Amino acid sequence: VRAATQWHACMAPARVRDLPTAPDQMPSPSIRMDYGTNIRSTPVQDGEVAIAERDVACQDSSGYREALYDAEWNRLLHVTKSDADVLRTAKADQLAVDRRLDGTIRRLAPKAPGDVD
Repeated sequence: VRAATQWHACMAPARVRDLPTAPDQMPSPSIRMDYGTNIRSTPVQDGEVAIAERDVACQDSSGYREALYDAEWNRLLHVTKSDADVLRTAKADQLAVDRRLDGTIRRLAPKAPGDVD
């Protein structure tokens, strides 16, 4: 929360009319409207680039990017541990499934051309 508040203060000079409270809400509706960011054929404009560059710099200087990385890393560690617990309790029939799948591929896959290694 502190990093998002610092990001918001850093972004204030960009004068985005509806500057969101955190970077994950960018681009704001006014940026999408002013620069047509939701239309792929719209060329990128200098003002949009300036806002994006400031956004990235503010995310870095406010510590937002580091905090986001740390939060994501911690989430992945938790998911990995919970996934490992689930995998440990799985049935041991995976080898049989693998053999069956290999046989099906051998049976149904087209033969490779003879002149290819």
